[in-house]
Amino acid sequence: MAQWAIGIDIGGTFTDLVAQDHDSGKQYSLKVLTTHGDPTRAVIDGVGRLMQSSAIAPADVKRVVHATTLFTNALIERRGARTGMLLTRGFMDIIEMGNERKYDLYDLQLDRAAPLAPRDLRGEVGGRLDATGAELEALDIDDALRTVDRLVDAGIESLAICLLHAYLNDDHERRLADAIALKHPGLALTLSSETAPVIREYERMSTTLANAYIKPMAQQYLRTLATGLGELGLDTDVLMMLSNGGLAHLDDARAQPIALLESGPAAGAISAAHHCLREGQRDLLAFDMGGTTAKLCLVEDARPAIAFGFEAARRKRFAEGSGMPINITTVDLIEIGAGGGSIAHRDELGLLKAGPRSAGSEPGPMCYGRGGDAPTVTDANLTLGYLNAGYFAGGTLTIDAALAEQGYEKLARELDHDRTAVAWGVHDIVAENMAAAARVHVAERGRDPRHFILVATGGGGPLHAYYVARKIGVRTIICPPEAGVASAFGLLVAPARADRSRTVSFKPATDPIEKIEQAYAALEEAASASLQSLTDTFGPIALKRRADGRFIGQGFNLTVDLPAGPYRYDDAASEDAWRAALDQSFRSEYQRKFGRTPPDVPIELVNLRATAEAPPRQPFEPAPLTAGATPTPQAQRPVYFHEERRYFDTPIYRREQLSPGFTAHGPLLIEEPSTTLVVGPLAQVTMSVNGNLVVKIDEAPGNDASKDDASKSAGHGDVAAVASAVPQRSSVSAKVAPAADPIFLEVFWTRVRSVVSEAAKLIVRTSFSTLSSEANDFAVVMTDSRGQTLAENAGAIPSFIGTLGKTVRATIARFPLDGMRDGDVYVTNNPWIGTGHLNDVCLVKPIFHAGRVIGFAATAGHVPDIGGKIRSVDARELYEEGFHMPLMHFLRAGEPDETLLTLLRTNVRTPEQTTGDIWCHVGATELIAGRVATLLAEYGLDGVDDLADALFDRSEQAMSKAIAALPEGVYEYGMQTDGFAEPFRFQVAVRVAGGEIECDFAGSSPQQPRAINCVLAYTEAMTQYAIKSLLAPELPNNHGLFRPVRTLAPSGSILNPVTPAPVGGRSCTGHYVPTVVFGALYAALPGRVMAGVGSPVWITNMSGVRANGKPFATVLFYNGGMGATAGKDGANVMSWPSNISPTPIEVAERDSPLLFRYKKLVAGSGGEGAWRGGLGEEVCYVNRHPTPLAVVFLTERIRIAAPGLAGGGDGAPGAVLINGVAIDSRTPQVLQPGDEVTLRTPGGGGYGLPADRDAAAVAVDARLGYTGA
Repeated sequence: MAQWAIGIDIGGTFTDLVAQDHDSGKQYSLKVLTTHGDPTRAVIDGVGRLMQSSAIAPADVKRVVHATTLFTNALIERRGARTGMLLTRGFMDIIEMGNERKYDLYDLQLDRAAPLAPRDLRGEVGGRLDATGAELEALDIDDALRTVDRLVDAGIESLAICLLHAYLNDDHERRLADAIALKHPGLALTLSSETAPVIREYERMSTTLANAYIKPMAQQYLRTLATGLGELGLDTDVLMMLSNGGLAHLDDARAQPIALLESGPAAGAISAAHHCLREGQRDLLAFDMGGTTAKLCLVEDARPAIAFGFEAARRKRFAEGSGMPINITTVDLIEIGAGGGSIAHRDELGLLKAGPRSAGSEPGPMCYGRGGDAPTVTDANLTLGYLNAGYFAGGTLTIDAALAEQGYEKLARELDHDRTAVAWGVHDIVAENMAAAARVHVAERGRDPRHFILVATGGGGPLHAYYVARKIGVRTIICPPEAGVASAFGLLVAPARADRSRTVSFKPATDPIEKIEQAYAALEEAASASLQSLTDTFGPIALKRRADGRFIGQGFNLTVDLPAGPYRYDDAASEDAWRAALDQSFRSEYQRKFGRTPPDVPIELVNLRATAEAPPRQPFEPAPLTAGATPTPQAQRPVYFHEERRYFDTPIYRREQLSPGFTAHGPLLIEEPSTTLVVGPLAQVTMSVNGNLVVKIDEAPGNDASKDDASKSAGHGDVAAVASAVPQRSSVSAKVAPAADPIFLEVFWTRVRSVVSEAAKLIVRTSFSTLSSEANDFAVVMTDSRGQTLAENAGAIPSFIGTLGKTVRATIARFPLDGMRDGDVYVTNNPWIGTGHLNDVCLVKPIFHAGRVIGFAATAGHVPDIGGKIRSVDARELYEEGFHMPLMHFLRAGEPDETLLTLLRTNVRTPEQTTGDIWCHVGATELIAGRVATLLAEYGLDGVDDLADALFDRSEQAMSKAIAALPEGVYEYGMQTDGFAEPFRFQVAVRVAGGEIECDFAGSSPQQPRAINCVLAYTEAMTQYAIKSLLAPELPNNHGLFRPVRTLAPSGSILNPVTPAPVGGRSCTGHYVPTVVFGALYAALPGRVMAGVGSPVWITNMSGVRANGKPFATVLFYNGGMGATAGKDGANVMSWPSNISPTPIEVAERDSPLLFRYKKLVAGSGGEGAWRGGLGEEVCYVNRHPTPLAVVFLTERIRIAAPGLAGGGDGAPGAVLINGVAIDSRTPQVLQPGDEVTLRTPGGGGYGLPADRDAAAVAVDARLGYTGA
């Protein structure tokens, strides 16, 4: 008897449908256009057509499974419900402040996404829990109901409830929900304790609000869908694909539609895993490439990798940090801006680029003939012969190769290359971008990509898979059948799955085993219960335990698999065995992933995660394929293959003509309506009995015998035999392009930057203090052998620009190259050769290749404590500020200097955190050294200096050109800041002449006997940041970019002090430098510069003694408002010019003895103007420690506010109060138990005359309370 299952996947252009009969093994598919006005129309129409054309009786349909991008698009396009939000009193502005970081360091008009619930649709409720989940203040339900009444009167349809520490105790949220549901039964409710019950309030708020925003739409859509399918006679329940790669009942999807956001891509990964499993392959990289993007997913043991958060609705596509954080369980996908429509162009450095800008489908690539005027990746593939102009999209779309060639002829002239070289360069750059992303993605999980196979799907995946595989060392590619409907197919082979999680602190060494077992039992019971309604068709249910763990003191968590439960014991020995098993589960995974584990540091499990999963009880087994005769090629045409740097007369096959057993050597192409599989000269392709095309890449040199064999296997004539012959190996590594080649330079530099970014991610994941994992206060660079910076991590804060290059050059001067040994690592925190104060520890590691130093890996990171006085501006000389490490060995040939480590541990308050952070930086330098050595070997390079020089020269020319566009002259500006007894003076003369720019700070205040001085390296870094932001924001940093920029400051001045001047608070002066430079250049660039900012960043340094007698230190950051620019209001509460996030309230309360009263915007603190300055924030906390705490504040703009520009008003000054009384924040303080601290950060300056402000903007400010008292 027929038993049909139907899978439905709604995409942006097409809705894909697949029907499978589990009885006969038949499978049919259909693509219909998505109906965006009402997506259910395409679904119902498509299902009806598919059933009719395939003779499927409604009664025989036993299962319908669905995935959709509808809700993702609703977030992107802001088409959700009018939504309100209810939050703990004092904290409703956190959803607006976000993480307070810039996703683009150099964009002075950054476009931060507005919250889905604007400020006037948010309300607060009395009631408070502490970091243990205990109630401190009773819930005020009556007041909360009055607030909800106001929001309902304002028209909300949905309400998000997110209270502090609800991840530990959901009592307040549930009681609120019960009361609100009783009074407003039609209001859709979302609780954070149900949607994302894990620590970190902003991420939990964002996830809860997004769910509330799409919930009414989701409920209506799913009701309409179920009704429409019912009218077709399908009375079976609809199952929904979740982002975690599992299926759930429709009712679960209605309650938590946020879990559906990545359902389509998740189904694609499930499909790839299924096809590979049928080939006996369990470990793979699923590679899907479409018109605008490419996606990659790691699959191990036939299970897609899982993440527990991602970003949705990014403001700037592919810019990390520009979207909404969504904390759900999801298949772990990476996405890069490379697709068929990606535009190829010559950048400002004269290098060839591909993407991220895309031609889309309208006008599309040039070959479409629809008006596109820029060559794209599709045009390159057509020029190289990979695409057939007469069979594009199965012959349904006519494309013109001549138009594509015209585009590449023009681009080739710009690059001084021939057309083929440029078209190949685009294909190669796309492959390198994808390979670079794959290397980082796989390495983050401690895996080697060479041990995986590549599964290629989408229109572009099979086109590019061959060269992507070669770059990452993969030897096998699989191209499944009907790859164009892979996600719809994946829906029908996916298991049912439910995930549950909760934050529960558990220390395996000391906490009762019963504690963790009770928590897991509850999670597993909840997960299993959600699958009970599906047990007729899915089962048996298997349970899996995971946890997010960390070494105590670390700021970042690592998710690891734990032993299966239950964790029960009968005696002390079995109890100890469970403790050891839990402990070792974390340590072994940490060791495998990061290479080393901190010695003698206990672990803590902080987030517990349980998964219930049930496979289909009747797996689909397709009808067997029959073998057929070996077909002859459909055609032959010239196709370019880079192994021989020439076109081959290449045989072309049609996939529908192939049958199991078909085998042929490359080069050849296999076309199908939705894509073309490229099989290069070093590969052989076979069609398996399952209908998969399996490509094997042989890196061994070819020989005559292999040529003969290739000819016979292919079964075609002499001409084809020549085309299919495997040539002598001549890969990219055998013929290195010269340093002058803009194509090779781009490929090389892309690889180097990806390596540095990978090292930066390692630091975030292994650091012990929140300064790296939360605040991002570190930098990573690679230099050439002369210490000239070649690449730095994208998120490096501006204060580190250029400073690490100076540290490397100082290392070379102190330790000559010929005396360095492989495994050496040097260390210093000398402010004058480092980054300006003792708290920043710099590491330098020589990179060896062929027995000599060819470059350096270097890092700088702010450690939580370096001894001495608690960091303050009160120090009178450097010796008071902490433990000073002169430039010296940290490792000698891989062995640590134990004397140095002993001294360091003895002289700091937080030895585990400080040394732990240094060791994680060692790991980052080791990673760079290893990756670069592999890169050099792959391309046959002896070193990097010649390539670096070429990049430096190009960067210098680009910066000089930007400077030359300015009117020549001298531009001066001066301003005063708070100072001590008297204000400080900052003065600059900016000289522009001959394509160079010089910033001379003569006239600034003299060096001070307080820790407010800023060393010249830091002054220079901040000057370079200002110039780059104004003139070259899109260009990556390197040594050459700043050759035309000179920074001068008189020796002995506040911006160039002489040792041993105290410098601990150097940010309090150095952060003013960009504002001073902007002020000078306002006359030359009035439309670009920004008004004064409510910076420098405010810092609180706090120390005390724990109950166990051990000292501790905590560093907290606070930010002010951004200055306005011509055409843009300043952003509220954003880190500038640094890029430092504050520690989340929930984390700060967990890790320090503080209770926060509130964190809110300061109304009216932004300077008035045609464009308003950004608002500052007010934060209040109480010392809950039983003993006093020593606290030091590093603050500015308390006496002298951020200046406005072009007639704009000044921002409001800041203030620091203890117990309601303003204090001198320059003086160290002692907080007694119960003391209350209030910090009010400054607002940004306005731009333009206030009278010129748009009336609508004035009204919005009033409505949102930005300008009220």
